[in-house]
Amino acid sequence: MPAIAQTGTPTTSEAPRRFNIPAQALRDALRQLMHQGDIQIGFEADNTEGKTSAAVSGSMATGEALSRLLAGTGLTFRYLTSGSVMLEKAPQSAEGAIQLGPVRVESGGDGSGAAYAPPLSDPGATEGSRSYAGSVASSATGLNLTPRETPQSITIITRQQIEEQNLTSLQAVMTQVPGIAVSILDSERVTFGSRGAELNLMVDGVAALGALSNESAQIARTSMAIYDRIEVLRGSAGLMNGTGGFGGSVNLVRKRPIPGAFTPKLTVGGGSWDYLQGMADISFDVTADGGVRARAVAYAQDGGSNLDYYDKFAGVFYGIAEFDLGDDAVLGLGVEHSFFDVQGNSFGAIPAFWDDGALFLTPRSYNPSARQSRDDGHNTTLFGDLTWKVANGWQIKLQGNYGEGSADLRRSALAPYYGQVSREDGTIPASYQYFPSTDRSHMLSGKIEGSFEAFGRRQDVVASMNWSKRRTWRNLIYFLDLPTVSAVDWNSDLPIPSAASADEDIFEYRGIERQERFLAYLSMRLRPIEPVSIILGVNYAKYKLSNTYYYDSDGGEMETDANNYKGRFLPYAGLSVDIGQKVTAYASYSDIFRPQDVRDISANVLPPISGSTYEIGLKGEFLDGRLQPALALFVRKENNYPEETNDVVPPELGGLPDEIAYRAISGVTTKGVEATVAGEPLPGWTLQAGYAYWHISQSDEAAFEIGRSDPRQTFTLATSAAVTDRLKLGGSLYWQEKTSASVASFEIVQKSYVLAGLFAQYRMSDKWRISANVDNLFDKKYFEQIGYYDSYTWGKPRSVVVTLSYGLN
Repeated sequence: MPAIAQTGTPTTSEAPRRFNIPAQALRDALRQLMHQGDIQIGFEADNTEGKTSAAVSGSMATGEALSRLLAGTGLTFRYLTSGSVMLEKAPQSAEGAIQLGPVRVESGGDGSGAAYAPPLSDPGATEGSRSYAGSVASSATGLNLTPRETPQSITIITRQQIEEQNLTSLQAVMTQVPGIAVSILDSERVTFGSRGAELNLMVDGVAALGALSNESAQIARTSMAIYDRIEVLRGSAGLMNGTGGFGGSVNLVRKRPIPGAFTPKLTVGGGSWDYLQGMADISFDVTADGGVRARAVAYAQDGGSNLDYYDKFAGVFYGIAEFDLGDDAVLGLGVEHSFFDVQGNSFGAIPAFWDDGALFLTPRSYNPSARQSRDDGHNTTLFGDLTWKVANGWQIKLQGNYGEGSADLRRSALAPYYGQVSREDGTIPASYQYFPSTDRSHMLSGKIEGSFEAFGRRQDVVASMNWSKRRTWRNLIYFLDLPTVSAVDWNSDLPIPSAASADEDIFEYRGIERQERFLAYLSMRLRPIEPVSIILGVNYAKYKLSNTYYYDSDGGEMETDANNYKGRFLPYAGLSVDIGQKVTAYASYSDIFRPQDVRDISANVLPPISGSTYEIGLKGEFLDGRLQPALALFVRKENNYPEETNDVVPPELGGLPDEIAYRAISGVTTKGVEATVAGEPLPGWTLQAGYAYWHISQSDEAAFEIGRSDPRQTFTLATSAAVTDRLKLGGSLYWQEKTSASVASFEIVQKSYVLAGLFAQYRMSDKWRISANVDNLFDKKYFEQIGYYDSYTWGKPRSVVVTLSYGLN
């Protein structure tokens, strides 16, 4: 066995734990031991490459389990704190025999001794894993489970995949997640759907207030430079979110300081359409003993759009510090500031048809907004968390944040929702909007998790409470006297009028939206017998939404809409049964509940969507755990689903200009299947792939179909393979089936298409590498969006980005 060089709490003081870790790739075995032993293990990726672990089974101290796991690997470990260790190569004698005894390793000041240790406060960190498969996620149940242990469909986009595939935005990330529909509304707005429903937003494992689609304008601008990974849960997310979308959730997990080393990473790049990007990412120990650690990330980008006269300059600054409060507590404090400045922003899309029903096709560079249009703003978030390990392996975590932001949108553009392009003279109505807004949010969250012994086995439990509040101020001005401009000879010089010159030709409202939510959940994983795991959970939610509108330029009219729900309980149940050592069968059930903010013809807010979801499937771990395939079948039933009508909310009842009226329908059923695989089929070859199909219908067989423009079938693939010690090659594929949408009395169709990407990376030294990424390799012409406000959006032509990077990876 390897030596145990202890500098912290000795293993003899550790309480015994139950371990069941099969022999497998050492890196994957270490991740399982971190989860089962409630310990953080730091290691250099090269020291575990190609090594396998011994099997560990039974009740024992965590230190003893780690010693058995490392048997025969030539590695030893030393304690940093009572809850964290660092792996090192065991010293050898001149004859090559491993010597036992204490080991001391000093990290080089230049980073040469840097180890990619998982952050003490993030057991699921993927940075440095060199894989497209994650090891631990808590997005489904609040429990830290492996993907195989999670009784729902979940995909983890790792830091390795983000960097290699050059996924600089959330939009780019989501195009590589199986079963996700990405709809680009215009240059600034994007929506994400799963299984025909919207997604919830989470940050660092805590539900944000509002569905992801409501946050898309802000999140789409935010760089992925500050995140370690993106966890995407598909299916019901009610247990963790309480209210909101039931297509799943997207959990953005921020980077944390890397213990034990000075770790700088620098990247510069450029490419098509004058694209430029730069990133600096530095992690370091502030104190000599590593008790205070910090990390800072700065990222900026400019250009990169094929649209005429469009330009976006955006970036993010991120800083976080961690403080060890003794051996059992870690305090984290951080700040995130993002900014954007967009000129020629196409807040709107291209008219879909001539008025005689023929498609109005333009060059892909066509910008339907005026050159003078502009959108700029910023968002700042202050956040903190305290993780405290209490007796017998239990842990308490407190989190909080305060955020504020503002945006200033001024837009003149073509307005296809007021009419299509005239065949007679090529003209179309144009519109102007002035839309400043500000936003403030608060969040407090507390969680306690741990385990206890029952039935001779370890049982896990987590309980959490979360309070969040958000207030948004909006001031929207529509100019009613619409000019008519030529869409054929669109010269982009449509002036932006001023409110002072408009007099009575404007419609103005000032709105204040208030949201407040309290939610709590309890989740337990019980193991009554060896192959069976049962997860039981319940969520309690209180939610309030109110909108106050002041209409017209004199502010003389007011109306308030209220959406207030108290004491809603959502149950959750999951069952997993291990079939041998490599396969797990699972089933899960959850209620769904989502308050709505759309209104009917009488200006009444529709009642909440309610219903239930069911999912069954198989998950596996093959090739010593390196390959993770999964198969899922799902059914969702909904009541009070909002269906668009051909009417608008009457202005005399407080309807906004062209506000669509909805009606509630029941008996909507969604069914589908997903098949995914992630991991390493061969050493040095990693991938993330999946196929998804879903179908939605109404029980009374009415002529009704939801989300026709979202693809029912998709296939995604992202892969990377080491060709030599220095050269990596890879790429991506995306396929979707034919889609269609109704525009006025016409129909627009997007045939099925395939998009391909290429990736190449050459490592010039241990720290320097150069990469090239090609998107839309075959320059496919396709619509990214069809039907939104009687318009379409072109997909981007072929583009190339080359990056030069310094740092460990």
